[in-house]
Amino acid sequence: MITAKAIEDRIKEMCCAVTWDYNGKHCGVDPYGIPIEKITEDRFKMKYGFDMWYGDKCATFDTAEKVMNEPFFDGKTIEEIIPDMVDYDEG
Repeated sequence: MITAKAIEDRIKEMCCAVTWDYNGKHCGVDPYGIPIEKITEDRFKMKYGFDMWYGDKCATFDTAEKVMNEPFFDGKTIEEIIPDMVDYDEG
């Protein structure tokens, strides 16, 4: 079984979405980075964050810690729903 630490480590890698199903709804966390200021011709200051969804419910967070600690899934955190996750995929 996947652990909360493994999920947190994976989303902190900022490489791809982590998805699963819970209570019959598709869920996931998708990291992103967007340029907010041009520093040089080929360098930008970036803003990083995480989009998280549970069915049609969506939210954006600025840290992986907030993602992991938010009671987003019917009042439960990611760690609390791990035993009931189905089809976990690390992209």
